[in-house]
Amino acid sequence: MFEADCESKLNQLQNILAKSQTISCNTNASDEVDAIHSRWTALHDQVTQRHAKLQKLVTTWHEYNALSQDMCNWMSNKEREIKAMKDQSGDNLESDQSKLKVKFIISYTMMNFLSF
Repeated sequence: MFEADCESKLNQLQNILAKSQTISCNTNASDEVDAIHSRWTALHDQVTQRHAKLQKLVTTWHEYNALSQDMCNWMSNKEREIKAMKDQSGDNLESDQSKLKVKFIISYTMMNFLSF
């Protein structure tokens, strides 16, 4: 959008230059047009450089987002794996605890039975 605007202004500047060359009296119109053209060229160069920097920034931002999303996905997967491990080990501990209670009760009952 800005480049199209610059190009249209360049055409306008070229028209001004053509008009200034038709002025036959002693004026400094040609010098003024040259100065305006120099300013336009400097501005256009700055805009082109800024545009390139912004494009690089956008590319870098997209790369950052992709890497960040990959890291978040990895972390979520690892958190789920850890939770699953905890759940499994928790189930095993409860199961083991229940088995030990049953064995204890059986052993205690057998000891009481044998002691009579």
